[in-house]
Amino acid sequence: MRAGPVLVPASKLASFVKFGGLIGSRGLSKEVAKVDLWVKDLAPSTELRRWFHSDAGSWGEFQKRYRKELSANREVATDLRKQLGRKKTTFLFAVKDSRHNHAILLKAFLEKLP
Repeated sequence: MRAGPVLVPASKLASFVKFGGLIGSRGLSKEVAKVDLWVKDLAPSTELRRWFHSDAGSWGEFQKRYRKELSANREVATDLRKQLGRKKTTFLFAVKDSRHNHAILLKAFLEKLP
């Protein structure tokens, strides 16, 4: 599993692409982005995203809050983890910051599941 920006051409991504958030903010449809699976239930809530992207949001607190949201959706996360198995997977994100985004946290959360 890896995380990568949605703006990377699909040909450069792993063969089986997953997405845990919104693409619309970058003006791309999931068809154009060549997304195999769009898992909206594991995306950060609108409230959490807005808070994080405001001046008030901190990365440390975002991690804590998003992990809490993921834990509340553990069944969906576990199902996704089983579906992924050992397939090459890229979690796409639409923000410019490649080190501070939900895709990295989602990847880490799923990797810890059985």
